[in-house]
Amino acid sequence: MSEIFGLLDNGNNFYDYLEDMISTYGLMTYHTYPAPNYDAANGGVTNNSWNKEFSGSTWLTQGINNGTIRTMITEFGWNPGQMGLSICNLNEYSQWPNTGACAANDGYVHTFENDINSFITSPGQLHGANVVAVWIERGGPYKDGNGNRLPDADGLDYYGNTRPWFHNYQFSSP
Repeated sequence: MSEIFGLLDNGNNFYDYLEDMISTYGLMTYHTYPAPNYDAANGGVTNNSWNKEFSGSTWLTQGINNGTIRTMITEFGWNPGQMGLSICNLNEYSQWPNTGACAANDGYVHTFENDINSFITSPGQLHGANVVAVWIERGGPYKDGNGNRLPDADGLDYYGNTRPWFHNYQFSSP
């Protein structure tokens, strides 16, 4: 599921149509793509899928909270639509600004590393999810020790070193 599957044009919640299936399997996977200019909270980011979509489905939020519906966040990343706006023009290696037209609404400068770390260490954002998989819109090129360009990789910097956010993420729980 993705945040685009929230309310339908008729005002009904999309998840309500899937109640029998989700309840039968007791598992749901979903994506969350917070954008600090909309989803920031005291230097971190909120689970915008939970806040925007699930809040209208009492059976779903209760099932997730009481553990009868297990969840996995199969894609987590900054919102690529917001990153790509001309007023933002950001990528996952940028700092999300705290001033200007694309500013985070909590007054903090955000980095992807800090946002993923705060998200996965905050029980209030996971809502019991037992998996959080990071999704990166673009990978960056890097070079080996001899200066040869190697294939693009999201978890590595230009020189092949593990990016701090990736290192912290790979040893995190869940």
